[in-house]
Amino acid sequence: MSFRRRSGRPATRRPQPDFVTYHRFIGSQPTGVLEFRNVVNGMMIPPLRWLVTDLDMVALPHSDLDVLEWEQKLRDSSGAGLWITDDDMRRFVRDNHQMIDGEFFGSPIDSTTTDASQAVIRIDFFDSTTVTVTLDRSVIGTSWEFELFLGPGVALPGIGSRDEETAAQQRRAQDEQRRAQEERDGQQIRALVRACLQNARIDEAPALLTQLDAVVDVTPSGRRAWALALERDEAPRVDLPDGPLPETPSYRTDAEPVGGELLIWVHDGRMQMVELAWFTDAMPTELPRVDQLVFPRSETPGTERTVTNTTSATVQLHVAGDTVDAIAIDTAVTVRFSSGATLRFETAFSLTETDGTHTFMEPGDPPSLLPLLALHTKVVERGTVTGARIAVRFASGELLEGWSHRDRPSWHWSEPGRARLDIDVLTGGEVVARTLPGGTPS
Repeated sequence: MSFRRRSGRPATRRPQPDFVTYHRFIGSQPTGVLEFRNVVNGMMIPPLRWLVTDLDMVALPHSDLDVLEWEQKLRDSSGAGLWITDDDMRRFVRDNHQMIDGEFFGSPIDSTTTDASQAVIRIDFFDSTTVTVTLDRSVIGTSWEFELFLGPGVALPGIGSRDEETAAQQRRAQDEQRRAQEERDGQQIRALVRACLQNARIDEAPALLTQLDAVVDVTPSGRRAWALALERDEAPRVDLPDGPLPETPSYRTDAEPVGGELLIWVHDGRMQMVELAWFTDAMPTELPRVDQLVFPRSETPGTERTVTNTTSATVQLHVAGDTVDAIAIDTAVTVRFSSGATLRFETAFSLTETDGTHTFMEPGDPPSLLPLLALHTKVVERGTVTGARIAVRFASGELLEGWSHRDRPSWHWSEPGRARLDIDVLTGGEVVARTLPGGTPS
């Protein structure tokens, strides 16, 4: 296929570059139209010195062009790539059968720059599927056929490169993912706040729900915090002091029976911010679901927060490295650890010893409890709660286990620290966890 060339373009660089880029998916064009030879021959290119940064091509069968030799030269080159002469470039064009991957930068013949960004033309064939041509129109002319198949061109501030375009695409994709995630998080925050207000035992809850309907934007404002932007004319003020709402729900996670608290902050009579404080050692990476919210049961706010554990996910207890300090036996059996944590069994439990001996023990039956006394001063490897089962494994190999009882409460765990976590297994396997007054979020 031949091209008619546009005339009247000077072959010298104008004082003000005029960069335009053309980009086309090769597979969307008729076969043969966007071959490397036709694209290059569709432009009026003066003699240039060329920088090759990528080369993977197939030469015509009758050609004596040794493509493998040129590819090796490119691999052996140092710096930005391999500099070739204008005659070499024209030979690539003439003898090319298929350009699989190739990126070429053309600079003025009398230029001494080694900076590809100073080029006047860039030709990029990528993965046998796409072609990108960026040129300075004050130097390079094009035929009408060229612009028919590749156009329309888009103005650019500079020559660009494949690496820059790939990085820009990655940034755009990351920005889109971030915006989409923020939108999903904003919707989830709205749902959590609505559930909190619908369950809040405060007179101002209806007015706050009206404010929630007037929220026009939910944006991140810190670690686990989101700012609420309200439409002022549709947001009635409430008579509440600045600060978090007086009634604060907690939330659990799939890994922890008590993950933290949901705080709704009010300023000047309007909701201003939502904060998800956490009680765990590490900040949660996901937002809680609405069904993971836990509302106060007691009539006095701030005294106790209770949640029924409905997940079988394993909860890690914070006793790794503790030793058994004491074992108390009365109507129940209490094991006290060096951190102050306690485990109290009120129904049957078991101990598996290092040799595999498995013993069932019953509070109130002292002879069955003798093997338990050997745990004194033993070091804990880890402790877990899965559903209604508690398991404490020791570094020396012993395993202490408890589970639910059909007719009465079975065991109780008390763990001191910032969260002040208590876990009870009640009749029939109901698992209840509490954070007691004095617990503070991480």
